[in-house]
Amino acid sequence: MADSFFVGKRVLVTGGGRGIGKGIVLRLQELGATVFALTVSDSSFAELQNIPGIHALQVELSDWDATRAAVTSVLPIDLLVNNAGIFIGEPFLRTTQESFDR
Repeated sequence: MADSFFVGKRVLVTGGGRGIGKGIVLRLQELGATVFALTVSDSSFAELQNIPGIHALQVELSDWDATRAAVTSVLPIDLLVNNAGIFIGEPFLRTTQESFDR
């Protein structure tokens, strides 16, 4: 049963192709939202494209121009779930500026 808050909302989810992000995408779709899932993964992109109410956009978020184009193509957006992230296995106090900026 759809929660009335999400029905008709347009939601953008970064990192929506795997793990927690994919779970968020699927749950929002179940709750009646139209979901735009940004993913870098080929297999996740193909899988999500086949689910009604989910629109997968394949983009590498570190590419600012490609990300801007992808997001602009789905505007307007009502909600953002900023889920994307990467793991860098460095001790916190030894993290380089380059690693932090990724």
